Amino acid sequence: MFIAHVSAGYLLTRSLRHVLNRTERLTILVGSLLPDVDLLLFYFRDGQSAHHHTYLTHRPVFWVAVVGLGLAAQRRHRSGRMLGVLGMAGLLHLILDAVGGAINWGWPDGGYHGAIGRRPRVAQPLGVVVPYPLDFCD
Repeated sequence: MFIAHVSAGYLLTRSLRHVLNRTERLTILVGSLLPDVDLLLFYFRDGQSAHHHTYLTHRPVFWVAVVGLGLAAQRRHRSGRMLGVLGMAGLLHLILDAVGGAINWGWPDGGYHGAIGRRPRVAQPLGVVVPYPLDFCD
């Protein structure tokens, strides 16, 4: 999935190249991968006891707070805009993860915990994997 996150970040930077400077575009690329930093905890500390989408870095409210802090800090400091851009890239990551993977969009209040769609795969002869079109879940 890293390839999808970097690719989406790259496409976002290309579409915003006239609005954002080079450092902010690099921040989008980093931010599109940053929510997966929890994989370090998942593999090395917690022994894969819970899916990594249950960590704080995969909670939309966390990235909305980062965007909010960036907007608030933007009035006082130039780096506030970069913090907001980082938060938007984190949200982009979660949107991609939500296609086929459960993201708790309503945390901490409960709310919707699920995927936007499912990605069932069927193994074919010679090891070729064929994805089915997205089906929307309940």
